[in-house]
Amino acid sequence: MASPTSSPPFLGPDSDSPIENEIPTYRAISPMSVASLGLGLISALSFTSSLWVAAAALAVLFGVISIRMMNRFPDAWTGRSFAQAGIAMGLVFGLSSQAYSFWSTRILYADAQTFAEKFNETLIAAQKIDPIDTSDVVWYMIPSAQRRGITPEDAKARLSSVLKSSEKVKNTDDNLRAMITHAKGVPIELVEVENAVYLDLEAYASVLFQVGALAEDKHEHKAGEVHNKEDERGKSYALVRFKGTGGRSNPNRWHVDDIRYPYLPRTDAPPVAKPGGDHGHDH
Repeated sequence: MASPTSSPPFLGPDSDSPIENEIPTYRAISPMSVASLGLGLISALSFTSSLWVAAAALAVLFGVISIRMMNRFPDAWTGRSFAQAGIAMGLVFGLSSQAYSFWSTRILYADAQTFAEKFNETLIAAQKIDPIDTSDVVWYMIPSAQRRGITPEDAKARLSSVLKSSEKVKNTDDNLRAMITHAKGVPIELVEVENAVYLDLEAYASVLFQVGALAEDKHEHKAGEVHNKEDERGKSYALVRFKGTGGRSNPNRWHVDDIRYPYLPRTDAPPVAKPGGDHGHDH
């Protein structure tokens, strides 16, 4: 006799269906985790400008907030992998770009310092020539790519025509002669590189030189004499603006872009890029 087929147990209306138990609860992707991922990708631009470091910081912030929300409401939010990727990219790009910026700036200062020392030797040599001959110094006003094959003697031969055709070179030469005259035999001394910055593929450095003895040390005021302390102090210093091409480390890439004399230390504003890509370096 065949055994009767057993029937499945009756499931009442309040019983949980096995099929229903297998359907996962819907969880939305956290908008903060998506934002963290997007900002993490954008933070790769931190190497082009320090302004993009804010994107790296926000990528980390949004990622952390997103993960905390998912930990608190695990049944409502998902997207943990997006948040983790955003945090990782924000940290990597943000920190590495700042480390690279610090390193490249130190190299830039070192290059400018090395060139300034060579230029200072030329200034001291020019002080020993009577009458004043600035041709050796003017040679450093020629851009580095054009200096190849040009000797200070060549620069001297061209100096007269350049002075007539370039108002900027004439003003620079006048300031140079005023410096040498004011120094009165006291060697012009390199003080420091005040600032050095990159603008696109060009570099700028402002270098401070002491011109002769300090005004307060050598000037004797007579009774009733009216004087301006800032004017007197300014005559003891000169600022030489260097301009360099190329992003790689090379002290010989520089040339003299301008000389400000007299000059009060720490009053020069670093050059900034003007709208439209024009490299501004107002003096």
